[in-house]
Amino acid sequence: MTENPISPDIPRLLSRVLLSLEGLRRSSTPTEEDWSEVADDLADFDRQQETLVHRSIRDDVREAVDAAREALEARDAEGAREALLEVGRAFDEWVRTREGPGAPT
Repeated sequence: MTENPISPDIPRLLSRVLLSLEGLRRSSTPTEEDWSEVADDLADFDRQQETLVHRSIRDDVREAVDAAREALEARDAEGAREALLEVGRAFDEWVRTREGPGAPT
């Protein structure tokens, strides 16, 4: 049986985090609830990406997720945005360079 650990849920979940963050960034006075929503969306993405790729994710993806979380905790919307974009770049690189079942050909 060939197993494909890549799921279309990964980009969908990352998009949801980025959209939540963009709403927060555009708000003139983001509330604690706004920050919590983005943090919750990031936590959902983090849980799912670890589950969906069977913990074979590269360290740079993990580090970028951690940087985004730290920026959110510091209420740094711009830093969180940059870190989330790095999550996308790192995940894309991981998908393009991985080997084994389900790897791109």
